[in-house]
Amino acid sequence: MQSYTITESQKDKIIDALRFAADTGNPRAAQEWKRLADYLEVLDPGQPSKAQPVKSAS
Repeated sequence: MQSYTITESQKDKIIDALRFAADTGNPRAAQEWKRLADYLEVLDPGQPSKAQPVKSAS
């Protein structure tokens, strides 16, 4: 598994994009987009996450 480091600015842009997608996209997927945005908000962008990889429900 490859890890990535994002800056605070990048994190904010990703969260904004997820919330926009949740507001304008498929209602069934909106809840997942919102949960992911909420999760990202609490991460420290300088520290690697110990969370398990997220599996897509596509």
